[in-house]
Amino acid sequence: MIVEKLNTGITFIADKVPSAKSACIGFFVKAGSVDEDSSNYGISHIIEHMMFKGTPTRNYHQISEEFDVLGAEVNAFTSEEYTCYHAKVLPENLVRVADIYIDALMNSCIDKDELSRELKVILEEYKMYEDMPRYKTFSLFNNVYNKGTSFEVDVIGTEETIANTTREKILDYMSKHYCAENVVVCVSGKFDEDEIKSHIENSLILPHTNKVRNLNLNFNSAGYLSAVKDIEQSHVMMGCHIFGEDDAHKYAMMILSGLMGGTMSSRLFKNIREEKGLAYSVHSMTDFAADTGTFYISAAVSHENVELTIESIKEELIKLKEFSFDESEFVKAKNIVKSNVIFKYEDASDRMVKLGSRQLLNNNCINVDEIGNFIDTVTYRDVLNMVDFITDISNYSCVVLSNREIDIKSIL
Repeated sequence: MIVEKLNTGITFIADKVPSAKSACIGFFVKAGSVDEDSSNYGISHIIEHMMFKGTPTRNYHQISEEFDVLGAEVNAFTSEEYTCYHAKVLPENLVRVADIYIDALMNSCIDKDELSRELKVILEEYKMYEDMPRYKTFSLFNNVYNKGTSFEVDVIGTEETIANTTREKILDYMSKHYCAENVVVCVSGKFDEDEIKSHIENSLILPHTNKVRNLNLNFNSAGYLSAVKDIEQSHVMMGCHIFGEDDAHKYAMMILSGLMGGTMSSRLFKNIREEKGLAYSVHSMTDFAADTGTFYISAAVSHENVELTIESIKEELIKLKEFSFDESEFVKAKNIVKSNVIFKYEDASDRMVKLGSRQLLNNNCINVDEIGNFIDTVTYRDVLNMVDFITDISNYSCVVLSNREIDIKSIL
């Protein structure tokens, strides 16, 4: 794997995979919801939608047609910390697909009529998510858990800020964030390294910036919210703050999360689903951003079982604090985490996203082929040392979406 800062200021990553038959390319831009404010919430996501609506030399239909002619699988996504435009393509068509992305990144027209139409589409997307209980619960949790920080507002924004987005706002935002120092291009799979690197360096020319991202990470104390909605099943989400992506204890925390709620034999699953029959779905997970992270527990339960489910989650956390876990649980969870990670990175698209985002946000590029070795070095004691991070109930924020009010605070 090669990581190189090009003369243009853009960072280029070449990750050749000997067994691959295709190439995956991603254009990562350091522009996400953490860069927005109350005047433009959701604008990073809107720009992602507008990126392929036309340039001076290609209209929307021509762009779509070119991608199809080249047999490319194309997509894009926006997260809290970055936007990614990516494609999977046969190696012989990689440069031609990259050229379409470069044209869009440099020359998108952001036509006012196209923007007006697309904002209506995004408002429908917003309403769709509002009608999805699991997503709505996560959204409410995010607002409570991250209140007052750069992570508070959802990537999609609000109805008001979406509706009030203008071409002028988009161009102003892009001028500040779509700059060479904020862009990483990552290629993974099978490709001609010299050819694609030369094309990127000679064709993708973006303005420069010395702007440094400053995040507000002043998280408040735990928050609770009980939201009422006419739904068939209640949704519970709890979480506490941990550490960021680069922390040396990351894999130990992932193993502890797997032990608690990662599989059908995990503690939460056995207690809440198998022994008590309270929930169909209950699990825990970790999520790491560049400078912060979260340990989550979520469950979908019958309305009448909400209180007992939260009590049971609390019970398992107390049990972990008081009695810890044995060596066999550790070995099982470690093997599961290692398998999941290695299986995931067998896919060139997942490798590309991991490599590109890590370089963009942390300015270092982990060798995904060595991750299994990193996990192997995690010891029983390493995971045991993570217990205190997740067993203080007072650190947990909690949101419940149900058909009735729930007194969360009194339970926790």
